[in-house]
Amino acid sequence: MEVRYSLEVRERAPHVRWRVGQVVKHKVGLKLEIRDLNELSWPLLIVFFVEISSSTYVQVMVHGYRGVIIGWDLTAKASKEFIERVHKGNKEFADKPNYAILIDVRDRLIPQLGYVVQDNIELHGGRIIHNLLNTYMERYDENDQKYVPKPWLKRIYPDD
Repeated sequence: MEVRYSLEVRERAPHVRWRVGQVVKHKVGLKLEIRDLNELSWPLLIVFFVEISSSTYVQVMVHGYRGVIIGWDLTAKASKEFIERVHKGNKEFADKPNYAILIDVRDRLIPQLGYVVQDNIELHGGRIIHNLLNTYMERYDENDQKYVPKPWLKRIYPDD
């Protein structure tokens, strides 16, 4: 994955929803047309939380992973190939805020960095485990339920 970063100060825009240090959860929504609930296989029911929204449609919310935000861009700053692969045809995602997230190793076997569009994350809270966490964060603030960024990161995102 190629994510390009610069150390320039980022001015917060009103449409940037999340802040550096917040713990979030990645989410992806899928809609499946189901004519008969017996068509659903048990592995699907075990893996996904299924919410019936009408008699013919089942909405599936997949919570991919937890993580802490370590940066954001007003619009996606990644290669065209990466954006096409990750956003899977949702070209409008490239024009929305995208967030760099350290992914909790309890949700992925190998420490990873995610780059996720704003629409696909929600606030979660709690601590995460990642081998690079101390590179970006000073400590976890129990009162605010978020991590406190290191001074160098706070200089880049002063409004967070």
